[in-house]
Amino acid sequence: MTITISPQTEALLKEQAGLLGQDADSLADTLLLAALEEAARDFEEACQGIAEGLADAEAGRTFSFEEVRARFEAERAERRRRRNVVASTA
Repeated sequence: MTITISPQTEALLKEQAGLLGQDADSLADTLLLAALEEAARDFEEACQGIAEGLADAEAGRTFSFEEVRARFEAERAERRRRRNVVASTA
């Protein structure tokens, strides 16, 4: 398989490979494999979350828009409060 990358990506890949004492092909393989494995994990986690959400909905464990909005606003206010406390103590 041949993969075409931009000259900028190639330059960065070669630079990193040199710093790590690896050849660019091996580093590219390692990085691509890690990215694909992470994408697969993210996909599985998303599917699991969707399945759990559907199960909750089917079981009647839901919140109204108003409840969600109130919770969101309360959490947002708490984050702002914490930032202000940190900023005032710095």
